Amino acid sequence: MVLVGSSTYTGLFDYGLRTLAPGWYWPVGVLELMGQVSFLTFFLLFPSGRFVPRWTRWGVILIIVLEAHYIFLTNPLLASKSGPFDFLAFAFLAISVVVLQVYRYSRVSTFRERQQTKWVVFGFSLAIVGFVSVSLLFQLLVPQETLHSPVFGTLVSTTINGILLLLIPISETIPIVV
Repeated sequence: MVLVGSSTYTGLFDYGLRTLAPGWYWPVGVLELMGQVSFLTFFLLFPSGRFVPRWTRWGVILIIVLEAHYIFLTNPLLASKSGPFDFLAFAFLAISVVVLQVYRYSRVSTFRERQQTKWVVFGFSLAIVGFVSVSLLFQLLVPQETLHSPVFGTLVSTTINGILLLLIPISETIPIVV
């Protein structure tokens, strides 16, 4: 969970550190890669700490390859853009993680593990509803000139998104601790 911040806030590093000091390209990319891989691996291991089914451990290698491709080969600073492959790979990973969690919940999890899964689903649901609500409010209430300004995007959007993203590690920590 410590690495969630590295996978979440690297956009600020991309447009700050990488543009001002290109020597930070690889360290920031590796930090983002570690954060993305650990975040997705968490869901392959949650709630028991084991890969269930056992073949899902090979999914970590797939996650590393796909995330490394996205982070290092589709970078706006390199003037290359992500294509349909990146969207399909992300959709495949997201759907696979959800399907695996449903399988674990219905077939493998104990009563306590099911309670832990409910907490995580609750936190993610709050974060998603928050993102959608804030996006709709911004589109409806904020003038377009302000909405597309770099200051507004960096200060206001990043702050609100950061607060909403805090719901995810909090909802993952509560069931583990309790």
